[in-house]
Amino acid sequence: MTKAPRVDQQENQPLPEVGAFQINKLRRRPTIDFYPWCAVEVNDSDSPSGEPVNRDPLALAHFYQSLLDSNVVDSRAALARYLGVSRARVTQVLNRLKR
Repeated sequence: MTKAPRVDQQENQPLPEVGAFQINKLRRRPTIDFYPWCAVEVNDSDSPSGEPVNRDPLALAHFYQSLLDSNVVDSRAALARYLGVSRARVTQVLNRLKR
């Protein structure tokens, strides 16, 4: 009776692990995102030129309302599709103007 060869004795060694991956099954087609362990080079052209980003929640609410008032979009649902956020998030942001 012969035994199966051990993993360390095989000639065809698997490649060493060089990263981690994550499977996302929430979309229609499953996607696999690969995150390498080595350092990723950052492209300076994508980063902002030192200007701070305005993260004022009230300014965001006024921006959403201005898109609705200027007829860029017809409804809150269309605004959510236009911005790529959920309808609930649009409602949460616009409710800040009621306070």
